Amino acid sequence: MTEFRRDKNVFVKTIESGLRMRVLFRILRCVVYCLFLLGSVSAQNSTASEDWKRHWREGFFRIIQTEVRSGTIQNALLMSQSFLINQAYSNSLKLSDPKVGDMKGIGFELGRNGIPGGKYFKSNLLFSYTGFKSNHIQNLQYESAAYEFVSGSPTNANYTSIAALDYYYQSNRLDTMRIGYSGDVLPFASGKNKFLSSLGIRIGADFYGNLAKLNSNSRLTVSGINSLNSNTVFEFPRVDPFSHKTIQYTEAYLNAVLGLSYSLEVAEGVRIYFSAEYFQSVLSHGFYKDEEQNFISRETVYGVAADPASPAQQPDFRIPITTYGKGTFDTMMKGYRLQMGYDIRLTETFGVNLSAGVWEATHTVVDSHVQTRANLSGIGRATILRITPDREEVAAMYLTSLPALGPYPSSKDYRTQLGAAFVFKY
Repeated sequence: MTEFRRDKNVFVKTIESGLRMRVLFRILRCVVYCLFLLGSVSAQNSTASEDWKRHWREGFFRIIQTEVRSGTIQNALLMSQSFLINQAYSNSLKLSDPKVGDMKGIGFELGRNGIPGGKYFKSNLLFSYTGFKSNHIQNLQYESAAYEFVSGSPTNANYTSIAALDYYYQSNRLDTMRIGYSGDVLPFASGKNKFLSSLGIRIGADFYGNLAKLNSNSRLTVSGINSLNSNTVFEFPRVDPFSHKTIQYTEAYLNAVLGLSYSLEVAEGVRIYFSAEYFQSVLSHGFYKDEEQNFISRETVYGVAADPASPAQQPDFRIPITTYGKGTFDTMMKGYRLQMGYDIRLTETFGVNLSAGVWEATHTVVDSHVQTRANLSGIGRATILRITPDREEVAAMYLTSLPALGPYPSSKDYRTQLGAAFVFKY
């Protein structure tokens, strides 16, 4: 009986061991199967990874030479013309005819291209700065003093003058900065056609700003006509060495960007690329300030007009005066830029790049909060003792105390750029 029980226990233990081994084999087979599945998924991910990694990621440092016909400086010189409506009743209407010309500058670009965001997306970062200098900017400004009133006979009160002033700006500077982010959607990245696999739809935004500073240390009166009691006198051109004028003009934009990008490897380690972008501002801000130091003369004695018959007997007061305009304005910008380049990979991680680009944009001032001092020069010769001012004099002072009423300037900005870069690929 005892032996039977022993045999039974051995049999039960044998069966239990077999069951355990079978369970262990099943578990082991399940683990192997799971590892196989994980390996397959990993291999697929690795294949996808290699697929989008073929779109090169790179960091670069580029030296650029840019030539610009600046719409920013053009608008800076035309801002004084935005007071035409304000000056309707004053004796200082100003029409500007600026001669800006082309400016050249050296700058740099720092950025990253092809930052992976998946199989069908890559992104780009850019920081750019360029400084321009010019010593030859000219602004021919037409000024007219239509009439001035003096107590007494209307025939002696009528005084009309027309003058054109030519400002020569030296030591001028324009600084341009751009910080941009763009993403390229690659709809054909998984296709077998290599000519379409790198075609991207570009969507992005950039912050763009300009700062212009202009300085004029002299102005030339190039022509003038004084008409007093039907006597006309022509004034020969003369230089005013006491005139000093400075202009500061700043504009900043947040732009939305839409475009296309394309690259193609034409040989082993040689790639060409092209991009076309349209941009338009969605937010903007501007600041304008001009200041002119000069002398004005008043041929008046205690409110009595100078005698036209003997002007030499009357004193000629020369008064130092500083006039200025200052304030913010709203502006907008829209345009396009094209860029193409030639990329040569010298090693697996290092290469050089040559590029060229064109940029055209329209800068338009849409509203202005720039103000000047009330124009007291439009009051005329006799005001010190006068109790009741002329209505047109009051209108002139009121209008010139308001912010600029227009018309506001709009100018095109055209740039060409050449660049050479060191490229670090990974």
